Amino acid sequence: MTLDPKKTSVVFLIALGLSAPIQAEENPLQASLRSGVEFDDNVNRESANPQSGFLSRYFVAFNTSTQPFEHARIRFNAKHGGKFFFENELANADTLVTQFSLAFEHQFLPELMLDTHVDMKDRTERLPIRDYNRGGLGLGLSLSLADVRLRLGGAYRYFAFKPNPSSGSSNLESKANANWAISHAFSMSLGYTFARRLFETDRFIQDGSELRVDEGRVRTDDFHSVYLQARYTGPFIASATYSLSLNISNSFGQELLRQTLTTSATFPLWFDFFATIKLELQRTSYEDPVLIDADFLVDEDNRNAVITSLARGFGEHWEAELRYSLFLQEFGVGADYQRQTLFLAMAFLFD
Repeated sequence: MTLDPKKTSVVFLIALGLSAPIQAEENPLQASLRSGVEFDDNVNRESANPQSGFLSRYFVAFNTSTQPFEHARIRFNAKHGGKFFFENELANADTLVTQFSLAFEHQFLPELMLDTHVDMKDRTERLPIRDYNRGGLGLGLSLSLADVRLRLGGAYRYFAFKPNPSSGSSNLESKANANWAISHAFSMSLGYTFARRLFETDRFIQDGSELRVDEGRVRTDDFHSVYLQARYTGPFIASATYSLSLNISNSFGQELLRQTLTTSATFPLWFDFFATIKLELQRTSYEDPVLIDADFLVDEDNRNAVITSLARGFGEHWEAELRYSLFLQEFGVGADYQRQTLFLAMAFLFD
């Protein structure tokens, strides 16, 4: 078995003007189905009195690309997953997650590419506590200079928090990214994102020791994020990413500074086994003594986390996996939190 270092990302891009030929891909179609049984010791993700239980879980992924013209490529990526608990009293935590991306890219010159993309992610639980829908439409321009690739882009994005629609937002977003291929094995990436988030609700202000709604003054946030990543691809795959996020708001309780360090490694073992280890550490500090916004808390993996996986392929298309995950409260946040899962699965892979 050989280790595949590629990560799939999907973007929908519109072609204009004169162009240069675009490089054909070796595997224009990839699909996988992964299903198994999991044990979760904190089903409802609570800090106190957690419940544990067994569940079935599945993941489906589909990636494809096509070249309608010599100078253009269309990409489509779809993922869907679900989990269902065996015990009826835990069924409120049953969850479906669906996401897709559609992209079209146009190669003007060997060094210049235009892209546009649309994407969506939806999370739905039987009891809608953390349900959300988010997505956007964006446009970007990439320039390749020797071993450096630069990209500037902009997008319109939205976030809909289903349990409380008034907590949703929309924003215009701008991005700048640079990737440097230092050698065949090493690369570095640097990126910056700015988003002006607009809300439908009025802002909160502090009035003495109380909070009140400042009627007629809507909430607006300025969100800044920068990241630096180093990546190695060789006999094993490893990466380390540091990111810094700053949210500045005119509404009390929503300003924060978050630092995240993520490291991961995938390497071969004896007897055709592969191991993956991922570590994510977060440190968050808040300008105000309370946190009102649910936007930064909706994802179950928005925590300190350790994830380990042991996998082995069988034949050309089958794989068995054992995965252990530990989630802990991020640094700088109040109550202690812990959640552990153990997942045993079989997968069918096609590429």
